[in-house]
Amino acid sequence: MVKDAEAHADEDRRFHELVEVRNRADALIHSTRTTVADFADRLDAAAKERIESLIAELEEAMKGNDAKAIAARTETLGAETGKLFETARSTAATGSAGPKGGAGDEDVVDAEFEDVSDDRKRD
Repeated sequence: MVKDAEAHADEDRRFHELVEVRNRADALIHSTRTTVADFADRLDAAAKERIESLIAELEEAMKGNDAKAIAARTETLGAETGKLFETARSTAATGSAGPKGGAGDEDVVDAEFEDVSDDRKRD
């Protein structure tokens, strides 16, 4: 049994590596789709198309057993989405997209509060 396990150790290692790579890819796909939905109003159609294209390429690679191909496409998608979403976040932070000049801020309440829960425990 030990010799059999040693003989299959490399095969087992490759299988576990493939599983880990697929799990990372699947998690990235899920988080990317969620983030695209969150930033939908800040992304142009071309950017969304590019992301969907990269996701499709990654999903296609995941159908195979080439861990290196899956990892490479995962890295490409991660890098592309990172740049894209950083641009979307900075656009939102500078006010270039969305409401300007306080428009839409009517629901925002600026308030101060004091947490008294600790004071009540001492009494």
